[in-house]
Amino acid sequence: MGAGVRLVLPLAPSGNIQRWQYRCGSRKDFQRDVQRIVRESGITEPLLGRLAVTVIVHPTGLRRPADLDNAVKRPLDALARAGVYRDDGQIDDLRIRRGAVVPGGALVVTVREREGPRHGQRAKAAAPSNGRPGAAGARR
Repeated sequence: MGAGVRLVLPLAPSGNIQRWQYRCGSRKDFQRDVQRIVRESGITEPLLGRLAVTVIVHPTGLRRPADLDNAVKRPLDALARAGVYRDDGQIDDLRIRRGAVVPGGALVVTVREREGPRHGQRAKAAAPSNGRPGAAGARR
């Protein structure tokens, strides 16, 4: 794996429309917080390669357990807007885990470049497994 970053973010607004309230105010407040965290981390250039992302969701423990799938969409978009990477379409490997309960909650996000073409470049076509065009995986 190539270059990478590790950031600790506040819990994001839910992806669930009915619960779209960031604990400090609005979705814009969340985006501003993420931009500040990224700027303070010293990131100056976006990662351009294919990415592997791990998110550990540390819930507040105040309510029922958070839906992990709702916990990542907004933060991943916010990280792209803040310049960590160009587009969340660069992410090939996304892993989400529930961490320990912490007061106020938190997201620990690790983003690493994987081997492969940079964002905007096409991958070279892989040769078929038996070396013959059009015969990849074909049985006789």
